[in-house]
Amino acid sequence: MTERSSPVSLLRPWILPALLLAAFEWYARRAAALGSDALAPPSAAARAFAGAALDGSLWQATAFTLGTAALGLLLGAVLGIGGGIVLGLSRRTADLSLLSIEVLRPVPSVALIPLSLWFLYVMLGLSGTSEVTALQFLAHPWNAILMGAFVGFSLWHAYLGLQVVIDDYVHTAGMKIFLMLVVRFGVIAIGATSIFAIVRIAAL
Repeated sequence: MTERSSPVSLLRPWILPALLLAAFEWYARRAAALGSDALAPPSAAARAFAGAALDGSLWQATAFTLGTAALGLLLGAVLGIGGGIVLGLSRRTADLSLLSIEVLRPVPSVALIPLSLWFLYVMLGLSGTSEVTALQFLAHPWNAILMGAFVGFSLWHAYLGLQVVIDDYVHTAGMKIFLMLVVRFGVIAIGATSIFAIVRIAAL
């Protein structure tokens, strides 16, 4: 016989998130009173979200983002499938590209060390500044290149890690193929959207 849950037990999981949200609201309002616009109170974010949903700008931006992600998926799929077919049909091409692939394989992991330190330095430096300052920083060509490299290498490293997890813990062939496709397309979509956003900002 199951016991009926009391109202207190139903509300208990929401107490900590509600307290954290209230603390963030208080801190953001206090920072705004001191002249900082780096943090938006959750109530202001909710009002802006509702306003964007009502005037249609949210759905236009969402459609644009999804369209960009779909274009990135299509481009990545065409390049990946085309390259795989070429390597699979031509033994000579596979042999010639083997050395280049093996040499480039550890590059993302090694490059992430200085790029991660640079990204941490940038985040600390931009904390407390305005959105305009962040956009101006990213509009610089070298900063855009470094940010694009950080995003690309991070996604590639994440893809390799998830591939190892799937290989080790998923033993059903069909599920393994499905998860690998989901991870691959997800990485391509996130990467394409991020790089496109960086290019758009750098072109401002």
